Formats: sequence, C-alpha cells, structure tokens
Amino acid sequence: MVAAVAVLALSGCDDSGSLSPKIPSGIVGGAEEFLATQNGMRTAIVTDSKGQPHIAIDEGEAVRGTTLGFYDKVGGAWAQSSYNVAARYNGGVVWVWAPHMEIDSKDRMWVSALAIGAGGGDCGQAYFICDTVSTAPALSFLGMKTVAPKFPWEWDSGLLSLDPALPDEAIGVSHNSFWKRFAYDASNPNPLARLQATDPAPGQIPKVTGGEKTGFYISKAGSVAHATSGLHGVWHVAGHGHRSFASAYQNSVRMEAGKDPIKFAAYYRYAGLGEDYVWPGVCGDNLNPLVAYISSDYRNWAHGGGSSGGVCVNIYNPDINPDEMLFPSENNLTIDVDGTSGCQRFAPSMAAAKYGGVFITWMHGNRVRVRYVGSDGVLGVELDVADGQNPSVAVDGDGNVHLAYRNGGTIRYSKLTVNY
Repeated sequence: MVAAVAVLALSGCDDSGSLSPKIPSGIVGGAEEFLATQNGMRTAIVTDSKGQPHIAIDEGEAVRGTTLGFYDKVGGAWAQSSYNVAARYNGGVVWVWAPHMEIDSKDRMWVSALAIGAGGGDCGQAYFICDTVSTAPALSFLGMKTVAPKFPWEWDSGLLSLDPALPDEAIGVSHNSFWKRFAYDASNPNPLARLQATDPAPGQIPKVTGGEKTGFYISKAGSVAHATSGLHGVWHVAGHGHRSFASAYQNSVRMEAGKDPIKFAAYYRYAGLGEDYVWPGVCGDNLNPLVAYISSDYRNWAHGGGSSGGVCVNIYNPDINPDEMLFPSENNLTIDVDGTSGCQRFAPSMAAAKYGGVFITWMHGNRVRVRYVGSDGVLGVELDVADGQNPSVAVDGDGNVHLAYRNGGTIRYSKLTVNY
C-alpha cells in the first residue's frame, strides 16, 4: 500500500472545473491488488470511459512466446484471459511482445503488438480490438498488418495510435517513421477483414530515421488545422539516433509547414543509445495538442551500457520555444539517474495527466516509482509505490493514476487517487 504523499503545488489552480493548467495538489495511494501468478515482461494499461483498468502483458524475453495475457476489471471484478496469436494465425509467428493499448472515442480498446517469425523474420504487427471493453471485454483479432517496406535489416517495430476525431481509423507506425492508415469496418462479418489499409504504400515522416528506435503518439487534446491534410489530431514522432544521425522529434503541423525535425538527444552524451538499444516513448498533453513528451531509458541495462543518464524526459512546448526542445539535447530532464524502465530497449511508460503534463513510471532498484512532469518541465514529488518491475501507467477521466507491473512471477495493480 502506498502512503498518502503530497505533491507540492507549484502553480496556481482555479476551482471552476475547467481544463486550465494545473498540477496535482496531492496523491493518495490505495491498496495493491494481486491479479495472478504469471511470468511476463512488458505490461500495458488503459482505462475505459468508466475509469476501469485493462491490462496486457507479453510472455517476456526469456520465453519469447506467442500469447498475450489480459486482465480486465469490469463492475469491480477482475477477469483474466489470454490470446495465442500463433494458434489463430498460420504465418510463422514465434514471438509476440510489447503490447500497446489505446481507447478510442467510441470506448473501444485497441491493442497492437510486435510479432517476429522464425530466425528473427518479420511478421508485421498484430492488431486487436474490443468493441465492448467497459461492459463485456472480448478481443477480436484483426490480423497481422504490414506497415513498413521490407528491408533485410529491418522489421515492423512500432505501434498503433488513434485520433479521437476519427474513431474508425488507426495509424500504424513502424521503423524509420514509416506509417500506414487503416480503416475499420465493424459491420464486416469476418474480423480478419475489418481493418484494411487505405493505401497499400506506406507514408513516411521525413528526416526522423531512428531505425527500430521510433516512438509515435496522436494527440488526444483536439484537432488542429494542418497546411495540407486539414483538421485532425497532431501526430508526434521521435526517433533515437546513433553515430550516423541525431535523435530527432517532429510533429505533423511542423512537417506540413516545411519545418525540419528538432534534435532532442545527443549521441555523444547518451552513449547507451547504441545502434538499436534505446527506443523512445512519446506522449501528448491533454490541454495543448502541440505539446509532446519523450521518455528514454539511457541506462541501457540489457546491453551492458551502464549508466549514461538514467530515466530522462525531453519536452516540446511551442508556447515556450516553437523551434527547440525545452531541454538541451545533451542535458535532458533527469527523472532518476539510477532508474530504468526494466524492459529491454523500451522507454518508461507515460500517460497524459488530466490538466496538462504527464505521469511517468519506472523502476528504481526493485521498486515502482511514479512522478508528475509538467509541460514547463516542473517536476512533482517522486512517489515510491511498491515492490515491482516493468511498470506501465494510465490516467482515467477523473485524473486518477492506474499502474500495472510485475512482482517476480505475479501481476500487480495499484490505483492512486489524484487531487487538484
């Protein structure tokens, strides 16, 4: 159980209930919940329109299995299920991992996961949907989808993200910022035919060539007019670099205005970047659709890189500087110099806070920690939550924080009540 911990108010708050920028005035932890005994590694969590948590976990690096585990809390009770992709898809899948989850504006849960075939071959990305997530969760497998061109040295790393204004559309993003638009037709009786690419050829966000190290997020803070593509949610993309090119951030508004990407991390400073070792996480802001947060685990623990920065964040806030990141590329905002995501390659998980900013979660030693980060770089108090590994975070419509994590061979969950 987490003790009640105050987060110092560092900016003014109004009492009108409007979505004006605020930071938490206090956070109270609830009782930790034991869900099941299950080995795994990478967790993901979302909340539905009723504030109910939904969790996914893969089987982990050691097992490299084809089954994803799911835990859904509906009506106050947890239900456990699993989905074996290999048993339903005859395409040579030998490893499904790194689930990513989002809820669309129709209260449907979407899941994407990476898939690898025999000998490391590319199988595409596995996509799922749950049409009744808040009442009777049941996944439908939408098939394996190819996003990026097939290069001998690349595979379809990446994820799927959603625009609230376009609930029957999903954008899949892969290596080197290749992307593909998919249209969803719930009326099709064949689940494997419900999600179809609108164009067989992928697009690409120029000059963000991070290889496998690409992160992507579509803003949920409202549509913005774009120079050529019209009114829609802002796309945020980040690609970590290596010796040959810099770590770069771009968004769709800047791109369509003809502006170049912005450097957000320097290879010479963060030597843990390696070739494909540090994948960035990207999250948006609930108030300003142009604000972006990029998280990184620079410790590179799985590849022997040692500590070269720990858990860090950089922020793009055009209200402060439209042409630069908030923090220098050689000095990202340090969250925990000794922290790690706990997952090979992957960034610490973030979720948009209700009134602006994000919550980020990570591991310090064998403890799960969480912290608020404002769009101006102001940090809330660091909260020590529980024993655990590989945490992920979600924020519900009331602004409360939900955490999923492992503790040895068990799955755990904690909810933190956030006051403003």
